[in-house]
This record gives sequence, C-alpha cells and structure tokens, in this order.
Amino acid sequence: GLSVGLGALSDYGVILYALPLLVLIWNPAHREKTGKAALLMAVGTLLPGMLWIFYHTRCFGSPFVLATQFNNPRFIETGHGLAGQFRFLPDLGNVGQLVFGSRRGILWTQPWVLVVAAIAVLSLLKGSRTGGWNLELRLSLFSLLVLFALVWFNAGFGGWHGGNAAGPRYLASIFPVFAVILALQYDRLSSFVKMSLWLTSLFSVLFFVLVYATNFEPDPAVSLWPYYFRLLFIHPTPTTLIRLAGMLLFFGIAIALSRKTLKSAKKSGCPVPIPPLCDNGTTSSCPL
Repeated sequence: GLSVGLGALSDYGVILYALPLLVLIWNPAHREKTGKAALLMAVGTLLPGMLWIFYHTRCFGSPFVLATQFNNPRFIETGHGLAGQFRFLPDLGNVGQLVFGSRRGILWTQPWVLVVAAIAVLSLLKGSRTGGWNLELRLSLFSLLVLFALVWFNAGFGGWHGGNAAGPRYLASIFPVFAVILALQYDRLSSFVKMSLWLTSLFSVLFFVLVYATNFEPDPAVSLWPYYFRLLFIHPTPTTLIRLAGMLLFFGIAIALSRKTLKSAKKSGCPVPIPPLCDNGTTSSCPL
C-alpha cells in the first residue's frame, strides 16, 4: 500500500494497481490472513494519501484537481471524461497503437510481453479447471489485470504515446512482473514456446541497442523501426558508432558470463524444473 501510494504521487497510472493488488493477497484458504493483509495495505496508503491531499490542494486548489490539467494545451482535451483529459471509454485506434502499432506498440518494442501474457492466460485457464489458486496464478491474473487497465486508461488519453519515448512509456511499469512470471514458468514450457520467447527477447534487446546507440527521444509521430534504421545505417554519426560498439561489447561480456554460469549450474546438477509456487511463496530449489 505504501509503495502504490508513493508511486501514485509521481505517476497517476500507479493508482490502477490498487484493486489488482487485492488479487495477490486474496487466498480463499486463509480468509483471515487475507483480511489482515488488505487492512495493512490500506494503512500503508494513509501517509501518501495525506501527502496527495496536501500537495494537490496547495498547488492546484483541490485534491481532486490533477497536475496534468495544467500541461501544455496540446495535451489537454477539455470536455472529455476525467479532468477533461481522460475518456472513460478508450479510443480503439489508440488501443491498437499501444499493443500492435509501429509508433509505440508492444509488438514492435517488447513482443516477449505478449508471449508471456498468452502464457499467463493459458495458466489461468488450466488453473480454473484444476481448481488451483497458488501465488503463481494470482501473479498471472494480477499482471493481466494491470496491463488491461493501463491500456484502457491510456488509450483514452491524448498523450497515450508518452511523448518522446521509444516505446509504450505508460505501460512499461508492469513489464517486470511479466519477466517474473516468465522466470517461474520457463522450465515447464514447450520447446516451441521457449524458442518464441528467445526470438522475441532478442528482438527487444536489438531494439534497446538501436535506441540507445542513436536517439532515445524520437518524435511521437514516427514509426520506430524505420526511424532507427535510418539513423544507424543511413545517417550514422561518430557518437552513434561509439555507443553501438560499447553496447555490443557489454552484451558480449554478459552473454559469455551467462554461458559460463549455465555450464557451472549443469555440472552441479542445477537447474531443475521449478514447480508452481506454494501459497507461502516457497518451492523446491537446488541447494546453495
């Protein structure tokens, strides 16, 4: 609760995490513990809540007036939904751009997230048939709910693209949770799914290299891959080439160290298939 409250003070989108967090703490087998955890989470929001009221009242006249209402007029859509900027129903064109579009879409920047989201959906369907409700399944549902909420909320906002950001800026906060889900399920995935994850992850790493070797503040109107292709292969600068060489060296060292670690792990008998997390967060693992 404290983390969500503090996060909301710097990014209004974090408020969307509040209700999905209840999914993480909900456990039908231990309802008393669930109620206690929910109460503690609510208590954690008190201090950030008081700071919210003080800051917004002091700066903008009311705790219900958002700072974004005083942005550059080009980002203000007076008369639409919440605070004159956020429509309650998302623009379907913006939804398409956020998920599949070439300007800021997940598909063209972090496609592994979509693969893991599909894995999470299948896990939930399997869990619903078997009656299981462990922490891993709750984490899957939590991540999907937050991603859905972020897409819905930002698709109704004129600045959905996040300004000069090389990717879906306002969705990115939930991506690390998908990485955790991937780590928990990887050893139980089929070879085809693993290959899909490797290819999409390498695609994302390549995109990362292109962005930070050239310009990480592209114009919101550009299609990202053609833009970075021109900067790197048609109009490269000495600075771009130096950055590119440095990042290739970094990733080369990282890959070499990873290979060495994997070989050592195999010699010691690790890794082993990781079973689903128990409700207390424990699972079997290799000895230290």
